[in-house]
Amino acid sequence: EGQLAALAAPLYFKGLCADGEEEKVAKRLVEAVRAKDHEAHFGILGAKWTPRVLAEYGYADDAYLMFVQPEMPGWAHWLQFGDGTLRESWASNSSHNHIMFGDLSAWAYEYAAGIVPLEPGFRKIAFRPHVLQGVDSFIATHKTPFGEIKAGWRRVGGKIEFICETPNEIKVLRESNAGEEATDVEVPVPSELPPHAFVLLSCTDGRSEERRGQVRGVLRGRPHCPIELFYFAQSGMLREKRYGTIQVS
Repeated sequence: EGQLAALAAPLYFKGLCADGEEEKVAKRLVEAVRAKDHEAHFGILGAKWTPRVLAEYGYADDAYLMFVQPEMPGWAHWLQFGDGTLRESWASNSSHNHIMFGDLSAWAYEYAAGIVPLEPGFRKIAFRPHVLQGVDSFIATHKTPFGEIKAGWRRVGGKIEFICETPNEIKVLRESNAGEEATDVEVPVPSELPPHAFVLLSCTDGRSEERRGQVRGVLRGRPHCPIELFYFAQSGMLREKRYGTIQVS
C-alpha cells in the first residue's frame, strides 16, 4: 500500500490502470516520492519504473531529485564513499560494479537529453527533452551506425536553447515532411504558456514542427492523422500532455 514501485508499475505497464485513473495514480506516486524526501525506497524494478513514470507524467524534476539526493537509499549516497561505478545494492555488502540500478543512464539519455529511439539502430528518433530545475544544461551524445547524435538543451540569457544534431540518415520526429497529400490545420496553443515557451506540434505519422512563444501553430499533416501538442517552458517541462485530438480534415 503506497509503495513507490507498486504505484509506478500500473503506469509503466500501459493498460493496467482503469481508464481515466492514470493521472490520479501519478499524482499519488509523486506525493509518495516527496513524502519520502525523494529517497529511493525500492529495488531494481522500482529503480527503472519510478523515474520513467515520473517523467512521463510531468514530474521529471522529482525523478532528477531522486538521482541526486545524498541520503541512503539513493544513487548519490554512493558518491560519499568514493564510488565511481554502480553498486549491486543500496548497502555496501555486495558488488561495487554492477548494472542492477543502471537504468538512470538510459533515463538521462531519453528524458533529460530527449533522445528517444523509434526504430532499430536509431534510424528514427524523437526529440523530447525535459528541462530540469536547477540544471544549467544537459547535452548527451550517442554513436549510432549512421554517425553521432548530439541532443539536449542549455540555458542562455534567460531562455532555453534546444540542441538536436543528427546525421542525414537519421529521421527526427520534429522534422516536417508532409508530402503531397498534406493539408494545413491550425492548432491553438494554450494561452497560459510563458512567452518564451518551446512548442512542438506533432503528427502521429511522424511529422512535426516546432514553434516558440504564444502563437497559433499551423501543422501540415495527412487527412485523419491525429495531431498532438507538447510544450516546454523556461522553468522546465510544464507538461507533456495531449490537448485533445485534432483530426486533419
